[in-house]
Amino acid sequence: MKTHIIQLDPHDDFISVRDKIGWRQATRIVLVWPSHEPVLNRRLDLELLLRHSARQGTQMAIVTGDRDVRLIARQLKIPVFKTLRQAQSARWRGGRPRRIRLERNEPRPDYYALREQLRPPGPAWAASKGVRQGFYAISALVLLTLVAVFLPGAAITLTPKNQIQEITLTVSAGPNVTSATLSGDLPARYTSAVVEGRDAITTTGSILVPERSATGMVRFTNLSGDKVEVPAGTVVATTGQSSVKFETLEAGSMPAGVGETLLLRVRALSPGETGNLQPGKLAAIEGPLGLNLSVTNLLPTSGGSSLPVEAASPQDYDRLFERLESMLRRSAGDEIMAGLPSDSYLIVPSVETRRVIEKIYEPALPVEGENPPGKLLTLTLRLEVRALVVTGDDLRALSQNLLDATRPAGYIELPGSLVVNHLSEPALNEEQGQVYRWRLHLERLVQAQVDANQAAELAAGHTPYKATQDLLQVYALQSPPQISMAPSWWPLLPALPFRVRVDIRGQ
Repeated sequence: MKTHIIQLDPHDDFISVRDKIGWRQATRIVLVWPSHEPVLNRRLDLELLLRHSARQGTQMAIVTGDRDVRLIARQLKIPVFKTLRQAQSARWRGGRPRRIRLERNEPRPDYYALREQLRPPGPAWAASKGVRQGFYAISALVLLTLVAVFLPGAAITLTPKNQIQEITLTVSAGPNVTSATLSGDLPARYTSAVVEGRDAITTTGSILVPERSATGMVRFTNLSGDKVEVPAGTVVATTGQSSVKFETLEAGSMPAGVGETLLLRVRALSPGETGNLQPGKLAAIEGPLGLNLSVTNLLPTSGGSSLPVEAASPQDYDRLFERLESMLRRSAGDEIMAGLPSDSYLIVPSVETRRVIEKIYEPALPVEGENPPGKLLTLTLRLEVRALVVTGDDLRALSQNLLDATRPAGYIELPGSLVVNHLSEPALNEEQGQVYRWRLHLERLVQAQVDANQAAELAAGHTPYKATQDLLQVYALQSPPQISMAPSWWPLLPALPFRVRVDIRGQ
């Protein structure tokens, strides 16, 4: 015969043990109690377990040392053992499990009839027909009163008066102001932008460009007494720091003898008017011939000329820089403004160049000497530009404080109605440093204040006409109140204020 052993836990109750029994498919089940733990020690628990095992056709036995549990088990005729080995080896009393059938020996009593028999008789006046009719009438009256109080509803629409509030004042803004004040001071903060551009202008200056080289005749004199050959291309020059050089255009042969002379034609090495020399200016011979010969020009050299051509003047460089810088400053101002919120304000006259990052001229600005020739002067410029900005929060704070200080009594601001107009261009106040002043016009709508709860209490329980007159007397309204009743034929507004809904236009 198959026997299943179920070890109980200290926290088990009837439900958990019943489930454990239901999982087992066996004809005999042994429940083993934990040592020194009071588990299922009530008679009801064992009776319920016994009935459950009987319904499943299972015989139940108990292994425990608890005296109370053993006593209850014997009373219920449940086999009980001290050890598990004894339970497995001994023959259980009671044989095959019997199914417990609950039968009712007596019919169910009629509780309703018993309750009527036990109820004490009521007073005599309660049986009177007139009394009953009176109670019915009172009940109907109470019901009608409740309907009259809670059924009707009303909706009131109020349109308070609107009024324009405006102020015109002069404000000051600068980087040293920390917060908006009622005196018109506004904080301004620098915002920077990097811009780059290129521009070109036509040059207005001119320079002389050498065109033709001067020519002339020189006389060589023999100093050594020997015959000397003078080749073509021999260079003769003036003396001094800035020498003008000529070269011989032909070769010649100096006769032997001290004091012998030779005339040769020469031409200036560099074109231009610098080659036109007075007599006697050419006195030096380059090379070893200078040891044997001397040279001089008996007549002036002539024919050297220069041609005037267009070139950039210093004023052209300055003019181009100022023009392109002005254009870039305006562009930076537009760029800064585009990146600001719509309610912020850019102080345009404060736009300034903070530093020049890159400046490249074509042709380059000469350090010394004449400017290079050219009809067009080009500049590539990269700048960091900054400007003062007043934020929208600071403008609103100033406007709010000023307008609230002069707001009419009994009126409130309509949200979103504030308009700020800048009437003049900011001007720098040189006495106060980086402080700009300009005119502002502030304008907003204010509305008469209406308390919805107070209006409902004022109108409750009155006719629509009386409620309208009272509301017009208490509040400043643009038009008479609009009152709608539910149901529409009801003569009075509800007596309870919470049944009156008040809608305020514009709030």
